[in-house]
Amino acid sequence: MTLSALAVTAAAYAGCSSDEETNPTVTPGNGTDGGSDVAQGSDTSTKTDGTTTTPDTGTPDSAPACADPVFDCTKNAGNTDAGGSGATSTAAQQVPTDIRCTGLYACFATKTVAATHKNYVPAYKLYSDGSEKQRWMLLPAGTKIDTGGGGPGTPDEWIFPVGTMVYKEFQLNGKRIETRRTWKAGPSEWIFSVWRWADDESTATLMNDGTVIANPAKPGTTYEVPSNSACAPCHTGHVDKFLSLDAWSLGGAGATGLTLASLKADNLLTSWDHPTSLAVAEDTTGKFNGAMGFYYNNCGFCHKPGGNAAGTGLHMNLPVAEAFVDGGAGLNAADTPVYKTAVGVAHTNQAPGGNSYPTASGFKRIVPADPDKSVVLLRDSLRNPDGGSAAPGQMPPTIMRTTDDAGLAATRAWIQALP
Repeated sequence: MTLSALAVTAAAYAGCSSDEETNPTVTPGNGTDGGSDVAQGSDTSTKTDGTTTTPDTGTPDSAPACADPVFDCTKNAGNTDAGGSGATSTAAQQVPTDIRCTGLYACFATKTVAATHKNYVPAYKLYSDGSEKQRWMLLPAGTKIDTGGGGPGTPDEWIFPVGTMVYKEFQLNGKRIETRRTWKAGPSEWIFSVWRWADDESTATLMNDGTVIANPAKPGTTYEVPSNSACAPCHTGHVDKFLSLDAWSLGGAGATGLTLASLKADNLLTSWDHPTSLAVAEDTTGKFNGAMGFYYNNCGFCHKPGGNAAGTGLHMNLPVAEAFVDGGAGLNAADTPVYKTAVGVAHTNQAPGGNSYPTASGFKRIVPADPDKSVVLLRDSLRNPDGGSAAPGQMPPTIMRTTDDAGLAATRAWIQALP
């Protein structure tokens, strides 16, 4: 069965609106009944003799039944602040306050994710204070991602169909802490939502204002569950606001689950007459790809043309079209934005307290063979010693309390090896 055949049906949208297929700006609901849990095996109907029957969902007889109790999602849908920047819209007000009503789970009791939501692991990952993450994407039934071929999408800038959702679950030491969702609710409407898990993981409740907790994965530091309004500033790296769903993230080495190759094979892209595996040709150090893996998803979505940090002139993204030659490995390291805008380039960054890293002392964005004079690395390494809040001047500038030690080691090794 193809991914397209498994895409969400109109019935999966019925929880908050019965006309979701023709009005995709209304939030997906919680299953086929509009009022009970999303579990496929738990919906029942009452016969005239008072007994109940379970409808045939196509699940094999050998499959275990879901133990979900009935949960009335019709009383659990709606929050006037749920959309953050789009809180006044109809869609934002219908974001469920309980995560079990979103349609993410086929069986909430076992945390079994619905088959319509496709798991993926990107080739390049954002560091998030030691948390472990899982990701799922939902495409509406019968739709494709516009990647070119007549529409506004391009290989670099994918345009997703209205109704697309991406969930990301965060765990600390194996315990669920939060789940975030990015939802394309309309052609230009994006709803960011954050659900905070209870300590016993029995439920997750919409949390608009965010919170800060102790981080068991990084003892002595804190972990920030962001407010929904804190999501939008970072989600500006693409025309559509999804991060880690692009040609490099899904076509780079190490991507698994939903990949560029599987999207093409299942006819979920409007056009892709290009390689489905992309790589940067290594430089003479043999260490550039390790550094680029850190830069791409930790820095590149802001530090790129059109991103929040575009005005700095420091770009750390990867263009797609240049890689299409040589079977997907046509982008040379020396032609990447990192090389062109950082290596040997004067910096304009400020140290904590407003004091410049003195250019007279040899500081530049990246100084070959001198990591300790490379301002990019120094800013990435900045954190408050108490781990309680973001440090002035640190990169990324918000949320993060700790450093990605593996990523910093890779970038330091590359800079040190540069001739």
